[in-house]
Amino acid sequence: DLDLALEAADGVIRILRADRTSATLLRILRWASVPLKLANRVGDAAAALLESYNHATHLGLRSEMWHNAEALLDLSLDCEDTSSATKWGAACVAMAGHPMVAGRLGSANFAYLQARIAFM
Repeated sequence: DLDLALEAADGVIRILRADRTSATLLRILRWASVPLKLANRVGDAAAALLESYNHATHLGLRSEMWHNAEALLDLSLDCEDTSSATKWGAACVAMAGHPMVAGRLGSANFAYLQARIAFM
């Protein structure tokens, strides 16, 4: 139930923001972007991912930065936004050499996303 998923995500995000539970909030924002995208609230999905990415950057959490950049890349590709896809693809590539990202988070999915960028 997409409406229930959106309502639950909004509730959890409100609670985590009030409690200032930053690490958990990062993941919930990323996960909330999925039902937002499916509900055609693409701007809200991008805003949630960007908020999570920026917060992860501020905290220096490379793996969270990677996951959000990859999710932003995926969202950009789904929306056929070549400019944004290229930007987030480059961000993923730039992070791929970092010890907290290389090997563990470089995924087959990212290779697929890179192929989609090339196709676009």
